[in-house]
Amino acid sequence: PFKGSFDGNGKHISNYKLHNIKYSGLFGYVENGNIQDLELSDVTGAMNNTEYHGVLAGYVLGTTIDEITITNCEISSNKQYLGTLVGYMEQSAASHIYLESNTLTGTSNVGGVAGYGNVLQLENVEVNNGVITASGSSVGGVCGATATHSSQFKYVTVNNIEIEATGVGTTNIAGICGSSTSATFSYVVVNGGTINAENCDIVGGITGTGNCLNLSYSSNSATVIGRNRVSGIFAQQVSCNPTLSYVTNTGDVYGRNYVSGIFSYEGLSTRFIQVQNCVNSGNITGEDYVGGIRAKGYYITDKGTHDCVNTGDVTGNRYVGGIVGYNESGAYNCLNAGRVKGNQYVGGIVGQQKQHSGATNKTNQCLSVGQVYGEEYVGNVVGDYEVATVTNCYYDKQMSPNNKGVGTTGEDITGIAEGVMTNNILNTGIQSGLGSGFTYSSGLYPRPKTIKDSIGAIVAATPVVLADTVTAYTIPGSQGYAVTPSTANSVVWNQMAGHTNFFWQSPSFKAQRAGMTVLTASRGQFAKNIDFVVGVSSE
Repeated sequence: PFKGSFDGNGKHISNYKLHNIKYSGLFGYVENGNIQDLELSDVTGAMNNTEYHGVLAGYVLGTTIDEITITNCEISSNKQYLGTLVGYMEQSAASHIYLESNTLTGTSNVGGVAGYGNVLQLENVEVNNGVITASGSSVGGVCGATATHSSQFKYVTVNNIEIEATGVGTTNIAGICGSSTSATFSYVVVNGGTINAENCDIVGGITGTGNCLNLSYSSNSATVIGRNRVSGIFAQQVSCNPTLSYVTNTGDVYGRNYVSGIFSYEGLSTRFIQVQNCVNSGNITGEDYVGGIRAKGYYITDKGTHDCVNTGDVTGNRYVGGIVGYNESGAYNCLNAGRVKGNQYVGGIVGQQKQHSGATNKTNQCLSVGQVYGEEYVGNVVGDYEVATVTNCYYDKQMSPNNKGVGTTGEDITGIAEGVMTNNILNTGIQSGLGSGFTYSSGLYPRPKTIKDSIGAIVAATPVVLADTVTAYTIPGSQGYAVTPSTANSVVWNQMAGHTNFFWQSPSFKAQRAGMTVLTASRGQFAKNIDFVVGVSSE
């Protein structure tokens, strides 16, 4: 192995070919080394029946890598441990790494930076326009998987990633790390692109399976496509009691069962994950157990999901919620402004709220201003619940297609789920019941205090105020009837493409023909949709 220090002094090496041997790379195997200040480009290699391959090195142990640029390389292997920088990193660190327009084709443990890491430290890393195709499990835009010892990802950005997972039933595909154990993620960003793993399970915008991880101040805007246990951020937790905090998803997410914007599935009933201060604005589409923030909440804690906001459309079949699809944990201080559509057990906050044995968990002090549609057990707050598991929750009755706070009974229940007129919700109208966890601003819906300045929360809180005699589903058909949305805080409103029932005449949308139309409020990557129905004109 190479055991020395190498300073490239900014030199550029290009057009070399990796050999079809174990530990292929410019340096092959590096132990207790130091490599820095080097540019590599146009490297190729097609390895068969051998492992540990990377443009810089196949395997590094106890090594520091700094200031490396790799561009326009294309390498492949039919065995595991394939990475653009290094195939396998153990007890090693890499910083100031820039990777541009590289292509990997592999099986398992394939990563845009490292195929596999054990005590891996990555900081100040940027991966742009990478293309990864893999037939196996543990595939990531940065790292395929990390092992059982502490790894760290900090200030890591992936732009316009294209991951194509071609396996059927394979697992752990993600924008940053496919499978992560004892890892910490902070200030990591997946910005655009597609993670396409439609026949795979445990698929995430940031990570697939996580064991004893913590994830904060991070975001995803890539489209995420998987089969079961699919999430815009974190797909499945297995052990320990991790925390997701200040994370944001604006990418659309598609799957079958256990599909969410932020977190999807707890693998052990004896463990729980706390999801807090999070925002989802991606559209979430699945079948059963589908949530804007969380697909399923489990375990005996009131702190399961709190201070979160959803503005994305959430669509499924059963157990569909604007915040949580199915919940045996707590949820509080949450705001849903997205449309929620399903068949059975559908709620603006929670699709179904159950009481975990021996617990006091409940959904408490939440607000839904989104529209909820379904067939059976459909409520603007909760589709179905057990006694004493829902308290002090509200919804905007003028935005609702029905006046059902609780789907179980098909009605509002005082102190549990109540419909309130828009003007009465704005400012401090429901403050006494909703509590001190929200910020109350003039002309806006209440929003969670801990994330009150986030763009997602501001978009969610921006209302359309109608006359008290009008709802979103009874817009008068009189020509020119005005619907005036709030444009506070630079929120922009548009009529969805293909809808022409309104026309814009500043500062209002005005009715011009009967039928349904959709208005979209947006700022940056954050958006919400509101349905309106214009009646038949009497003129």
